[in-house]
Amino acid sequence: MRMDEVFLSQITPLGAEYITNFEEIRRFYHYSPFLNEDWEKRADELLDNKKKHMMSLVDVLAVYNGQIGNHHAALVNIERLRTGKALVVLGGQQAGVLTGPLYTIYKAITILKVAKRAEDSLGVPVIPVFWIAGEDHDYSEVDHVYLQNQQQQIQKLRLSYEPDGKYSIGDLSIPKESLIDLIDQFFSLQHATEFTEEWQGFLKKEAIESDKLTRFFARLLVRFFGSYGLVLIDSSDCNLRKLESSFFEVLINKGASLNQSVLEQGKQVKKAGFHAQVDLREGNANLFIYENGERLLLSWNGDRAYTKDEMHWYKKDELLRIAKDEPEKLSTNVVFRPLMQEFLFPTLAFVAGPGEIAYWGLYKKMFEDLGMKIPILVPRISITLVEGMIQKSLDKLGLSFEDAFYRLSEKKELFMKQIAANDLEQAFEWAKNHMRQAYEPVLGKVKEIPGGLETLTEKNWQKIVEQVDFLKKRATDALKVQHESTLRHFDKIEGALTPLGLPQERVYNLFSYINKHGEDWLHQLMSMNMEANGTHKVVYL
Repeated sequence: MRMDEVFLSQITPLGAEYITNFEEIRRFYHYSPFLNEDWEKRADELLDNKKKHMMSLVDVLAVYNGQIGNHHAALVNIERLRTGKALVVLGGQQAGVLTGPLYTIYKAITILKVAKRAEDSLGVPVIPVFWIAGEDHDYSEVDHVYLQNQQQQIQKLRLSYEPDGKYSIGDLSIPKESLIDLIDQFFSLQHATEFTEEWQGFLKKEAIESDKLTRFFARLLVRFFGSYGLVLIDSSDCNLRKLESSFFEVLINKGASLNQSVLEQGKQVKKAGFHAQVDLREGNANLFIYENGERLLLSWNGDRAYTKDEMHWYKKDELLRIAKDEPEKLSTNVVFRPLMQEFLFPTLAFVAGPGEIAYWGLYKKMFEDLGMKIPILVPRISITLVEGMIQKSLDKLGLSFEDAFYRLSEKKELFMKQIAANDLEQAFEWAKNHMRQAYEPVLGKVKEIPGGLETLTEKNWQKIVEQVDFLKKRATDALKVQHESTLRHFDKIEGALTPLGLPQERVYNLFSYINKHGEDWLHQLMSMNMEANGTHKVVYL
């Protein structure tokens, strides 16, 4: 495999500015990921302020990773945290079916690479931790997978199971038959290879042995990255939630003022010309509460909190009692989750996608209100896989990767014009002009004849033009057929690299590539000298 690095536009303007012109927006963050002195400063600050609950956190991590059967290397990493002299590189994602889009895998790879590089540079243990967002309840974001079928059409497969409420993904027991049926469909829609039977069997076995979608997801990450020492934690784990109890009390007591700080910084972000990536409103509690198993968002009205449907109201004292005695009934949202992660872990760096980098830009003042700092935000490694047949198509059309990513429709349209022209356009226009010139004297003579033939003469000419245009269309269509092989190359490139008009990593799934190529390429990615520097990696399989 070989790799090229290119600069691509980021999804969010603030995320783009973070990568290309950090000093211009530094005021929204505490550290630069591009300066060694900021890494050293962050490490020193964390090591001087040890987490009092670290032993308890290590116990929680050890139990959970033991339950999911994580590799010995990961268990050793957990024990390294027990010394109190280790730091963490953290990142997370929802538990998508079959691991979800490729960028989830690339986030795990980034966490591992950044942790290794930081440990080598700083000379202290740095542990890679993947946060599974099991608390999230947006089932529609995790219940499906995209693939290219045997006809190279993009197809979406969804789990047949549909929950009847806003339940956290970590609490949902997906019927095994639904998951197994999706796995069978996934492989049946693709060409069978030497790898199909092994991986289809592996996934079905893991599905049968996993009681929840989050557990299934965790087991797959363990399969690929456990041996590299990746530690996992599910945010919906009840033992972790108990450890969060005291900080829930902080978030309840100071929630209103913390939300105000986010609103204030949001105004500054907008003033700087950027869009706020999260819903900023007065009264946001930035917490969820579980009622009858459903995860319901809370808002403040004075010293009382209420759910969106106003069916449930809670006095602050009641919420504080829940935080102390039943912390598993509470959950953070996208605003307070970073605070909770900072409370739990000695986080040297957080691996973030472009959208995450943008919404973390709202949190600096909120962190400072609690005597905290935003960790170093490292841009997730972004990758496009280019398979051999796609590289041949690019070469045949004389296209660069940037052409394929940004200008493919333009290039295709230009090609269509060229083949449609092929002197036909000029030839037919020349013919119509000369026919008109030759026919004009006849039309003039006819118009002089009494009897109202003037209208008929124009209709007669239009019929001639229609016949000429008909022949032109037929000739053009024949040329298209002649060049349809070339046109298929355009379609193949688009379907492979920018499906649905999106980057490949945001649509396709890891197991489509494993089915075709096995898993060696994935481990080669791990061994590549690939830096999380904001450039896009083009990897040729």
